[in-house]
Amino acid sequence: MTRQAYIPAGVAAFAVAAVLAGCGGGDDGGGGDGGGGPADGEQLFTSRCGSCHTLAAAGTDGSVGPNLDDLKPDAARVRAAIQEAPGVMPEGLAEGAEAQAIADYVAGAAGAG
Repeated sequence: MTRQAYIPAGVAAFAVAAVLAGCGGGDDGGGGDGGGGPADGEQLFTSRCGSCHTLAAAGTDGSVGPNLDDLKPDAARVRAAIQEAPGVMPEGLAEGAEAQAIADYVAGAAGAG
């Protein structure tokens, strides 16, 4: 057996996507009245999206996805990205009120940090 001292790029990308997909799955209690405020959106963004996206207001500096401070997306664009999971973005990061909370937070915070 020989040992490889590197990880092929495809394997590394798959591992990152698998880890990120798991980040959003821990809390299944979502519905109801308790979520959706600005603080919730920031916390959800930081824990589920921040490792890939730069957003100064959230203190994140990911480099896999677009820099949201530069992009300055509105809430509808963020919500669409969450639903469509473009590129290497994992599916199922947030749904319903959680997705809307993230979208509202990013739209309000992008470029403001």
